[in-house]
This record gives sequence, C-alpha cells and structure tokens, in this order.
Amino acid sequence: MEKLIDNALEALRLAQPASGFRPETPEEWRKLHEALEKLGYVIFRKTGLKHQDAKNLARKTYGGPGGLMILHLFFRESKHD
Repeated sequence: MEKLIDNALEALRLAQPASGFRPETPEEWRKLHEALEKLGYVIFRKTGLKHQDAKNLARKTYGGPGGLMILHLFFRESKHD
C-alpha cells in the first residue's frame, strides 16, 4: 500500500505546473486531473475497497467531470480586497 501512496504523491509532484501553482495549459490540467484520480484510487483502497471497485469509483468521482470541477474550484483565482 505504501508504494501506491508513493506513486500517487509522485504523480502529483510531476503534475506541478510550470508556473508553480495554477495549471495554465490543457496539458497541465490533464496531468493534474490524472494525478487526482490516482490519489482518489489510493484513498479508496485504503478504505478497504478492492482494486477494480476503487479504480471505478476513483474514475467516477475524481477522474470525471466532478474531479475536474474540484480542481477548478481549488485553483480558482480569488480577489483579495
């Protein structure tokens, strides 16, 4: 299980955009979206789901439109007045 966690964290590290924070290109968004799905898979495996069930649930929740919405919400630009 530790290797799964390490792989997910490495995917997140590799998905860091060139700007250092907010993804700017479609490719940067794609890499980050895939890394989020991998992290979701690990989370579901840690809760006891079997491989295929965790993979399917991670794809539906983090890999699909919902996951992209989570990323856009997380990285939205905010104005500090």
